Parts: sequence; C-alpha cells; structure tokens
Amino acid sequence: MSFSVNFYSFSKKDNSTKQPTGSGTELLCEILQPSSILTPYLEISSAISNPSSLNYAYIATYGRYYWVTDWSYDKGFWICRLEVDVLATYKNAIGSSTQYVVRAASAYNLTITDTKYPALSYSQVTNVPFDTLHTAFTNGGSFVLGVSNGSTVESGGVTYYVLNELNMTRLMAFLFGGTWMDATDITQALQKELINPMQYIDSLRWYPFDIGSNTDIHLDDNQNKVKFGFWESDVYAPIVLAADSVVPFAQQIEIPSHPQVSRGTYLNGSPYTRMLLDCYGFGQVPIDTSIFAGSNHITLSIGVDIISGVGRMCLYTGTNPKLFYKQYAPVGVDMKISQVTQGLIGAPAQLLSGAVAASYGNYLGFGAGVVSAIESLMPQIASSGSVGSKAAYSNAPVLIISRYSLPAEDITNLGRPLCSAVVINTLSGYVQCENVEIDLSATYNEMSQIRGYLEGGFFYE
Repeated sequence: MSFSVNFYSFSKKDNSTKQPTGSGTELLCEILQPSSILTPYLEISSAISNPSSLNYAYIATYGRYYWVTDWSYDKGFWICRLEVDVLATYKNAIGSSTQYVVRAASAYNLTITDTKYPALSYSQVTNVPFDTLHTAFTNGGSFVLGVSNGSTVESGGVTYYVLNELNMTRLMAFLFGGTWMDATDITQALQKELINPMQYIDSLRWYPFDIGSNTDIHLDDNQNKVKFGFWESDVYAPIVLAADSVVPFAQQIEIPSHPQVSRGTYLNGSPYTRMLLDCYGFGQVPIDTSIFAGSNHITLSIGVDIISGVGRMCLYTGTNPKLFYKQYAPVGVDMKISQVTQGLIGAPAQLLSGAVAASYGNYLGFGAGVVSAIESLMPQIASSGSVGSKAAYSNAPVLIISRYSLPAEDITNLGRPLCSAVVINTLSGYVQCENVEIDLSATYNEMSQIRGYLEGGFFYE
C-alpha cells in the first residue's frame, strides 16, 4: 500500500500543539511490515538523496501528525519510523474543550499562593513607625492625682485633678511645707503629723500626653483648689469628669508591599511576610499577615482611661477599618509621692516639754513651748504610690516587617496559578490542567497520552 506523506523540517516543543504550515515536501511512501497507524513504518519510494533534515510528517490518509523517530537506508531506499503527535493531531478538539487549569502563562490569579518556588533563606526587615500617633501621644505629659475628698459622687468620692509639671511642683512644695490649718497655736509639723495628707491620696499617675489640651476629655472649667479630705491646698487644677475620661489616639499607615508583589499579592501574606507590632506597654504583638494579602492599610488606635490608667489598643485593617485585634494594658505610670513629717506621736517623752505632754490628744491646746522639742526630732518620710517607668514611651510604636523573597520565576515554561475552569483556546503558551476529561474520536493510547500531556503541562500554540 502506498500513499503520499508530507514531510517537514519543523521546530517545536515535544509537548506543544503547534502544527507546521504549508505542504512541506511531499513524498510517495510504501507501508512496511509490521506497521501501525500510531507508529507507521514507511519506505520512501520517491527519489531523495538525504532526508535527514526532515523531522516531522503529516499523513492525510490517517489524519494525523507524526514525529520522525529515525531514518535508515536499505537496498537503495530510505526508510523512516514515525510516532503520532497527539497534541498537534487533536489540537482543535483540545482547544475547544473546557478544562480546570491549574497553571497558565497567559492568565493567572495573583492572590493564589504559588508553591512552585521555594522561599530564600534570608529576609529583609523594614520598620514602619506610627510617628504621627507618637507625636500626639507624647506631647508634654500630665499628672492625674486621685484624692479622697467627697467632691465627686460619680467617682466614689475620689476627685481626679489634672496637673501639669508646674502645678505638680507647686503641690510638692505645699506637701513639704506651708500651713494646713488655721490654728495659730500649733506648728505646721505637728499639723502634718496629726493630719497626714498622704492618707487622702488614692493614686498618682503620669501620662505622656497633655490632658488639658485634649478636646476629647471633659474637664471642669472651674478653678478648683486641690483638696485633701476637709483641707484645701493653695494649688489650683481642673477636675476630670469620670463619665468622660477616655483619651483617643489613632493613626492609619500604608503597609509597604512585598518587593516581588508583581508576582502575586499572596506575597504580602504569610509565610512570605511576617509582621510584629511593638507598641509601648502593650508589648510586641504578632500580626496575622494573611488578613493583609488583599489590603495594605493598618490602623492603630489607643484609647486611654485616665481615671484607671488602663489603655485599650485596637488594630484595624483596610481603608474602611475592620477590627481584628484588641488588647488592654496599663498606660498611666504610677508615681511615688512623699512628704516630710516630724515623728511627734512616737517621740520619747523626755524630748517633749510639759506643755506637749499636757496637751497630747488636744492639738489645739499646744502652745509655743512645743516648738523647741519638735524641732529637735528626726524627720520621717510619709509616702504614697509606687515608682513607675516612663521608658516604654521613648520610642514610637513600630510595625516590624520581615519579607522573604523567591528565586527568579519562569512564566514562559511554568506559568502561574490560575485554578479555574477555562476554554483552552482562550489561553496561549504554557497550560497545566487537572483531572482532564475530554471527548475525542481517538484510540485509547492516544487518549492516555493526551491526558498525560495536559495534566503534566503543555503548550497551546
């Protein structure tokens, strides 16, 4: 049996659907035995001196494209062995089919993590500070003094005074000196021994921001003397209304994208990007970067209750902020306050004059004779509160970002993730499918080959 075969000198990938153009070199061939449709064994009847450059063929009789696997010469005739090229032969049927495409070179989804490439072993670290929030948060400093004096019912009889550094200095001067009572026959040292102002101090906290200038805090506009129990000092300070005592601070920043984000926004998420927020006394907070794969904004919000000293830190994602993290921590720094007093009540009897001994228990009866004995005693220190630390507020809250990069990619030969059902002829170049199902008038062996090529990756050309 003889028929015409079109031979070509043709260059293409072995896993490509590309077909040759034109009629090539038409040669008359005889079928040799044994032979098959998928692997023809042919003898060239036409005169040809050297067919070694002919590597591809089309047999119209079989309706198939073939690779030339070998040329041999025997008894004056050239003999070739062919093997069917299923991708070129069934290109149209493959192209019109709809398949689930895992990877493709011409279409892809940049939000899908591409695990084809391993991450490099080193990272790049970037620090993004919340500098605007820090500037507002550390804009001076204020003291809040809680004193039991029954002036404010809503805060349990404790009045909270806001003092700046100057007023706090004046209050210290008052506690260390000055007159407490309108009694001309008693020294101030004895007054402070019998009526200790420290016992009325409920709390003293320092805050890194200027409370008086903050419009979110409702302060009593009246000029109020700081009052200890029933006695008033000569220091004036506004009073905090406890029902409205939270100071808010917030800043939204744009998170820089991964340097290779053009390869996919998934690189802005874990494990390629890691984020840690270092924020004042709230400590270091690990952040799940997966929530930022499709967003590049984070908002840090801190609300401080200046009555309790507790702060609430909230983190939001997106330009329309959505809460994803909340934490509470002390923000007000507890301070220690002291006052010098004289140890009168526990003084040895021989150091006290007769007037003191006679008047003990009725301090208003103390006379001028008490002065010499009192002034000879060692002073004692009365204190309230504890020593805190301001160190946490020296640095701005900062977002610490670690980025892991990928080696160079090869889109042409490996594509990118698509993960979608697609008509194949809408794509070009590299395509890889999964769970291929296709209807063809092909042999079982050809169907198996086609499925293997499509699932292993091929080029639709």
